[in-house]
Order: sequence, then C-alpha cells, then structure tokens
Amino acid sequence: MFKKILLGFVLIVVAAVAALYIWPDKALALAMNSERKSSLLAEETITVGDLKWHVLSGGNAAPDALPLVLIHGFGGNADHWTRTARTLTPTMRVIAPDLIGFGTSDAPEAADYTIPAQVARLHALLQQMGVTRAHFGGNSMGGWIIGAYAAAYPAEVASLWMLDAAGVTTTAKSEMFLYAEKGNPLPLIVRSPEEFDARMGWVFVTPPPLPGPLKGVLMSQDIKRADHYAVVRDQLYGKSPMLDALIPNTAAVEIPTLIVWGEKDRILHPDGAAALQLLLPKSEKITMPNVGHCPMLEVPQQTAADYLAWRTRSKL
Repeated sequence: MFKKILLGFVLIVVAAVAALYIWPDKALALAMNSERKSSLLAEETITVGDLKWHVLSGGNAAPDALPLVLIHGFGGNADHWTRTARTLTPTMRVIAPDLIGFGTSDAPEAADYTIPAQVARLHALLQQMGVTRAHFGGNSMGGWIIGAYAAAYPAEVASLWMLDAAGVTTTAKSEMFLYAEKGNPLPLIVRSPEEFDARMGWVFVTPPPLPGPLKGVLMSQDIKRADHYAVVRDQLYGKSPMLDALIPNTAAVEIPTLIVWGEKDRILHPDGAAALQLLLPKSEKITMPNVGHCPMLEVPQQTAADYLAWRTRSKL
C-alpha cells in the first residue's frame, strides 16, 4: 500500500513538472492564482470611462476600517504585492491595481503616463470603487504616485507607506543613474534574456526564486513591452513634477508616513529616505539591511511585519 501511495505521489510530481515545461503560460497563471488565493486576494476587472483596470482586492477588516491601497513600481504589477499582502489581509482590506499602462490593465499607446495623469486615473478608479479615504502604499514609481496623490487629495489619505520611492531629488546619484550617464541603457527596460538576468541583479540583493519556464514567460512579456516602457519612462523623468515641488505647502505634510528603503538599493539612492523625511516631517524611516529596490518582493514577511508594527505604534 505504501509503495502505491509513494508511486502515485511521484507520478503527480512528474506530471506537474512536465506541465510546467509544456505549458509554462498556464503554469504561471495557476501559480499566480494560488498565490492570490493564499493571500485572500481576488481579481476583478473594473471599467472607468473607456479604460479597463485589473485589480486585486480582498482581506478581513472591521466594517469601518479604511482599506490599504498598494501601488506598484515601473514595469511592475499588482502581484508585486501579493506575498506581502498575505501578512496584511488577515486584518485589513487590501486593494492593489495594475496601473493603466502596466500588467493586464489597458495600455493605450497615446495615453498620458505622467505622474499627474496616473494620480487622476487612480482617483477616478477609487471613487468608482466607493473608496473615499484610505491608507496608501507605493514602491518606486508607485511611491511617487502616492506622494503626488497625497498632495492632490490630502483629506483622502490616512497614511503613506513609501518603499524606495521615486520622485525625490538627492545629491548622491544611484548606481543606475551613474550607469545611464555613461550612455548605457536603463536596466529597468529589457530587450534580451541577458538584460532580463542583469535587471534581477540591479533590483535585488537576493532575487526571489523563479523556475526557468516561468522566468521565460515573464521575460518574453517584458521584452515585448520594452518600447511601451520606454515611452512611459520618457514621460516620467523630465515631464512629471517631482515630489519636492508637489508636497510643500500642502496638507500632505501632516500625513503620518512610513519611509522604507533597501540599504543596497542600486536603482534609487538610499539618501532618498532622508529627502522624503524633510518633505514629510511626520514620518518614520526604516532602512532594511542587505535588501535592494523592492523590499516587498525580496523580504515580503519582514516588510509587512514592519508596516503592521508601525501602524500599531502610530495608532492608525
């Protein structure tokens, strides 16, 4: 009997591995759905005007509790928050959209992808969802967006959680900007398998494990979007106002804020945390040792635990 059970288990494992290599697209979709389910998140499509949004949401919260809205970074999507959300959704409602232009939300070629345009679209989405006030979290470009959102709609923002946020001016230049100044391509946009692998080293100290076939699917998706991402990049830097110009002299300076930065961030210099603290005086800073640009992907449990502890300390 034991041998039959063992044989059955081996056959299941073999079949699963075979499926991973034969149908990597389906395997990736199944893996993502499993991750979302474990994090109490469900996906939905929400149409706002003529644009369709892909949104993950869910969690257990008191009826009168404000939701936590999580905004991904450049080239990312809502699933960048899924594993961090797993520690959050047992006690709160989480909403994580794919921004317009990213993930599986609409990405019209001629759209305005500047920070103010993304803020206005996000506001319209949340209004349609019935969210008139919330806590906000954002990584990289997402941090820039939520900071701009707080400046535009301060009464609708209960708190900010900014992880390696873009959009602040620092005297020191990051490794990525020094690299780009030498004429090298921005490592966040990939056009080959080699550039995809290199980006992992730029973004992470310890990249999350990723099986080869699933990595191939994600790599293919990013390479196909390279031209689109280049358009978005050009609308961010040089055309979008920095937080240095947006936040001062607004009620956003009164918003409680947790600033998190990976100590070994090569994309945005860790001095950005101090710059943000000057803009947001009611802030607390956490530096995460041996972590890169995306703490919520590299150390999701610790990232979430730090946030929950801050919310408790701040009585939010």
